[in-house]
Amino acid sequence: MNFDQTAQRRTRPARELPTFYYHAHFLEMLDFVCEHYEHVMSEAQQSFVEEFRSLGKPAQCLYVRLVNRKGRVFSRRRLRYPEIGELGKALDRLRDSGFIGAPDAAHFEDLVRFLSRDDLLSALAGDCVGLSRSLRKSDYVEFAITHANRESLLSEAASRDIFVQRRLDAVEFLLFLYFGRLPDGLSQFTMRDLGLARVQDFSDRYEPRFNEREEADEHFFFASRLKQLDSARDAAARAQLIADASQWPEPVYPGGARLRDELAFRLGRQSERAGETETALRLYRAGESVECRERRIRLLLKTGDRHTAAELLASCIENPASDDELLFARDVFRRKFSGKRTSETTDLLRSAETIELDESSMGSPERAAVE
Repeated sequence: MNFDQTAQRRTRPARELPTFYYHAHFLEMLDFVCEHYEHVMSEAQQSFVEEFRSLGKPAQCLYVRLVNRKGRVFSRRRLRYPEIGELGKALDRLRDSGFIGAPDAAHFEDLVRFLSRDDLLSALAGDCVGLSRSLRKSDYVEFAITHANRESLLSEAASRDIFVQRRLDAVEFLLFLYFGRLPDGLSQFTMRDLGLARVQDFSDRYEPRFNEREEADEHFFFASRLKQLDSARDAAARAQLIADASQWPEPVYPGGARLRDELAFRLGRQSERAGETETALRLYRAGESVECRERRIRLLLKTGDRHTAAELLASCIENPASDDELLFARDVFRRKFSGKRTSETTDLLRSAETIELDESSMGSPERAAVE
């Protein structure tokens, strides 16, 4: 293929999407989930599907538009969807059916972050006389979360046509059943239709990922918290996830246990970096992965708890979860408790045969060594 042909392929116009492509994507997702996963859906999730289908197309389209946007707080004045028609009627339909509603105490921090800098200054001016007008928005957000009159701010937001998307848990669970993870909206469908990405091929032989509701709920529980960790904006959000760790259910299914271990490890590492050693140890104890045990052992040795570290190392040597864990545990035990200063890998390298390679092997020394 010459340069002109390559350039022509790269500049090929993207496929055009139909006007209501996003609505079709959402219905495709619902149809598939109801066909293959009805046995794991709760009454609330089944009711969501039934009530969504009864909304009428304009209200359905508007709700899907909200699903595809970032955040769950919206302003009527910022919505522009000409293809839907009169947004007021669609909003009323969604509000009457419980798909949107006024923000309440549970949405306070999201609301504060959604408001513009000027909106925050105006909302705070009445209760906080003398507040500087030269602060950054992030300063106003922090101040409002700590000092603002919450009831007053929520009431003012409702008067400005600000609302929140409701029934989010049901939507996220349905998306999780379809994708096997928690995506941000339906962009993967759009990329597929534009010919920019492949999606999984659901043939007639498709086997559901989950056979029981308890299994799906367990996977969703930990997957949703991993997503919260990914989107955590500050230390307070992370602290809340850590505080909830004591309430985590004990996984019954291997997939749920893997997600739990990943969550425990990532929270533990963040706590470790923040200098919160005891918190990190507690989180690592909540996981059962090789990574959690390794970090726990290293922290125990660092803090001087050699007895507990030795017991954990002995357990890893006696019942290793993998060859890597066995090698790690034996090396650390010998170096920390048997007076040995080098690891098995170092000893192996030192005792290995030495070979000489000429300059012709500089590009691929590994292959030359094998030969």
